[in-house]
Amino acid sequence: MLQMTRFLLAILVVAGLAGSAAAADIRFKQIYFSADHMVPLITYNGETVAEDLENLKAVIDENVHCREECAPADGSPIAVVSLNGPGGNYSTGLDLAQYFRDNHIATIVERGNYCYSACAFAFLGGSAYSPQDGVGTYIDRVAEPGSIVGFHAPYIDDANLARYIEEKRTGEVMDNNRVNFAIMADELVRWNINPNIVGWMMFQGPDQTYNLLTPNDLYLTRSALPASPASSWITDKQDAVRNACLRLMAAFYSTQPELEDPFFPTEFTPNTGIGATGEPLSGFVLGNEPLRLGHCSVTQQSLATNGDFDIALYMTAGLDGRSLPLLSFFNRNKGWSTMGIGAEPTRRVFQKGSMNHMFLAPTANLDDLDGGANAFLNESRFIPAQDIDLPIIDANMTIESQDFNTETIRAGNVRAFIQTGSRELFDAALMEQTALGTNITHESVSGAGFIRSGTYEETGDPFSWFGFASGDSAAIIHIEKVGNDGQSWTGEEAALVRQIQCGTEFATITLNCAN
Repeated sequence: MLQMTRFLLAILVVAGLAGSAAAADIRFKQIYFSADHMVPLITYNGETVAEDLENLKAVIDENVHCREECAPADGSPIAVVSLNGPGGNYSTGLDLAQYFRDNHIATIVERGNYCYSACAFAFLGGSAYSPQDGVGTYIDRVAEPGSIVGFHAPYIDDANLARYIEEKRTGEVMDNNRVNFAIMADELVRWNINPNIVGWMMFQGPDQTYNLLTPNDLYLTRSALPASPASSWITDKQDAVRNACLRLMAAFYSTQPELEDPFFPTEFTPNTGIGATGEPLSGFVLGNEPLRLGHCSVTQQSLATNGDFDIALYMTAGLDGRSLPLLSFFNRNKGWSTMGIGAEPTRRVFQKGSMNHMFLAPTANLDDLDGGANAFLNESRFIPAQDIDLPIIDANMTIESQDFNTETIRAGNVRAFIQTGSRELFDAALMEQTALGTNITHESVSGAGFIRSGTYEETGDPFSWFGFASGDSAAIIHIEKVGNDGQSWTGEEAALVRQIQCGTEFATITLNCAN
């Protein structure tokens, strides 16, 4: 099926002649994406064309030295790719999705960006990895409020269709079209899209898209809101439980959750029952027939938390007075959130951190709901309260890229990545689990700075990381060796690394290079 996919989808484009568009602009952006994803950020901007996969591989290989051997037990991708593009070649979109899945690369469409068609297919591959038993690869794809992720069926533009009909019989064209739609359905299911929405996605024509604009859309596509505590999105706990119950009911009956289900009660009832292990329950009464669905409830103990809820559909009480769960949802602000059991994480509703969209009204507008999380997200992204000057580096190096908070400089095989941000950037970098996948040969830490040097276990490549903290601002510098050849610094390179370490000044702070 995969070979057929590549053959038949090769001629499918969003607009224009196949191969006429320029490759997307793919580049390393910054050292750390966020406190929740302490991995490099790669940006992908532009139309999706065949060359994009190899270009992306080259950027990842050059800038991401630590792979799944560096993933902690609580899970992490090796990098985050921020997508922004109008679509393009479907075959490449599928290839990108598979590359993201195989290499545990998370995807995000950030506020103000859009990702249509082939780009949206690539988005579905966003993944991360945990060495923890029973986890392994799991889905990690985020659509921020204010972004657009849009899906539609593959199609051939007029110019290519006319040419294709000239070369093939009309019946053969129709046969191939049916196969293309079958392939799209198979691919969507493979990326864990809820079957209830696959038909609607395929119904969208060239000028139509199914966009991820509501919590319901995120639920159906197994996508996520930006990581933040559940309390930053929940305004009423009882409403939050009801919204989660709507998703549980939808999963139980294989339907879609609705905002106002006339058959679902609105009154939150205390003491709806006793769970299988004796825990008191409260929630929504659904019936009283023996051995049937009786209520959707939350444990009273978990309801008292800030979002670590245990919610389930329960049968009516048995002879022992206790209710057995039929379908459960466990939400954790720190840890794994999951609905149901069985299958690997990429095949069910499973996420690292709070599954916040589960608590929001299914058809609410996401763009109107993110106010409570803004402060947390800004802090998580290390966004400072005011502009911060980049560090002054006293070394003869060429600037490869630069913007307001990042800079990349290089001389020969020595490359330095610089990132500035809030004090949280320094604290997060200092606490990072550097023992995973690295051999630290030198480490010095103080309240105003730190330095760590060593090699990556997998490649043997040397590195030097150091950082500065001054008041509410911070700067982090990573010095890496380009080429992944496993060789130590040469004498000349080692001298340059030392010069960068000792000759960098941030807010009047320098490293102590006396020794």
